[in-house]
Amino acid sequence: MNPNFSVHPNNFSSLMLFGLSLSNYALMYWANIFLARHLAIDAFDDYSVAVSIVTLLSTLATLGLEKYALRLIALYIERENWPRLRGFWLFSVRVIVLFSVLLLGILGLGLESFLAFHNVDFHIAIVIYAGFLPVIALCLFLTEVITVYGMQILALALYRFFLPAVFLLLIIGVRHFQLGITAVSAVLCFGAAWCLTLY
Repeated sequence: MNPNFSVHPNNFSSLMLFGLSLSNYALMYWANIFLARHLAIDAFDDYSVAVSIVTLLSTLATLGLEKYALRLIALYIERENWPRLRGFWLFSVRVIVLFSVLLLGILGLGLESFLAFHNVDFHIAIVIYAGFLPVIALCLFLTEVITVYGMQILALALYRFFLPAVFLLLIIGVRHFQLGITAVSAVLCFGAAWCLTLY
């Protein structure tokens, strides 16, 4: 049994979770306002579409394993079945990465075919951000998994605070060093923030 787990209510933890959720909305709102002010309309559209598409794909890429892990990992820990726990970890990571790459390939081919059929310019920002899909999917999986070990606040702090804060700092840094804020640089900053969160 996990010694960090308790069924008793913890008002401080609840307040922290609420505060982290609020900070996420505030930071992402600030980041989007910043980008809306510094990106051309077409570039902001590309950025928004890229984020929306990859958010949808990342939900599919985990195959629900992050929710299943909440029950299964707790069960293996309670029964001290370490070989099965290790096997589930390896299976989950491999399947999520492979399925993410598969979705990335389908998106690349499908998007290119769709745009070519309609004689529309290729939107590279979407493909670049989609390249971070395996990292994003793994991050979502691991964020759920560490809650099993009694680290709910750490999990939420990484996802709700660290990720948007790093993203915001990166896009501000790009603007500060006059590197030019474009849809591509914006999605690269977001992808880098995901990589740092996973790390």
